[in-house]
Amino acid sequence: MAGWARGERFSHRGDVPDSPGWSDEQKETVDRMRAELLKLSTAVVDHLYWETVPPAYDAVTLRGATHVWAFHNTFTDGPHFDASNPRCFGREYQVHDGALGITNTSDLVTAWYNRFNDHDRTMLIGSSDKDTKLRVTLHHNVFQSIVQRAPLARVGQVHLYNNHFDTAARNGYTHSYSVNARAGVQVVAQNNCWTLSSDRKASQLLSGDGTGAVAGSGNMVNGSVTDLVAAYNAANKKKIKPETNWRPTLSRGLESSAAGLPASLARSAGEGVLK
Repeated sequence: MAGWARGERFSHRGDVPDSPGWSDEQKETVDRMRAELLKLSTAVVDHLYWETVPPAYDAVTLRGATHVWAFHNTFTDGPHFDASNPRCFGREYQVHDGALGITNTSDLVTAWYNRFNDHDRTMLIGSSDKDTKLRVTLHHNVFQSIVQRAPLARVGQVHLYNNHFDTAARNGYTHSYSVNARAGVQVVAQNNCWTLSSDRKASQLLSGDGTGAVAGSGNMVNGSVTDLVAAYNAANKKKIKPETNWRPTLSRGLESSAAGLPASLARSAGEGVLK
């Protein structure tokens, strides 16, 4: 800025010593540019390996973020798995939170070709039942030895397609459910693949509070196309609605069959892999 000597401080409030302050016009310009930067919040997170994060944090947290891509990442608790956590007052001292959190009115988020391994509370979409926006797409991801929240989704519109879920227990992580639909969320699940261990059933892949909707098609369980919502509703009192109030209009790379996903995603998902 004209008239500034090197090392002098400045403030648009004019209350910092050695500062001539900003004019009203300059302050208006700075405020306008700041607002534009906040609005233009596109971000890309790719080719990273996330492991063992302190318990107060997710590995990656999106709060109020828009236009975010997360791709070719690997999220894992390794090498510090929950089974090695200490116990305090008879309870496990948890050192992990979520892997990927999408909350606080985040919007237009896409996570693709990521690998989620050996984790409990994996992905939260929506911080509360009063959250808003939350339009999220998850495709061509691998969820292996995940206990729950793949994802847990509230309120928004979520498109799941061509993901592979492997429920086999590993490193002390035992599957509870994959997708939780609650607080009126509208989930469209297309051509996903579940590889079930012998102790799991198709009725145990979904969860919900009775207010969410999951419109499924082409989803496969151990090689057979399966109606996940019908299987869940037959075994549970709180029903998941089988129809949504929206349909996706953008489905980049949507594969018409889930049959080949275990083999193809084993080669192409995760950090350090170029498709």
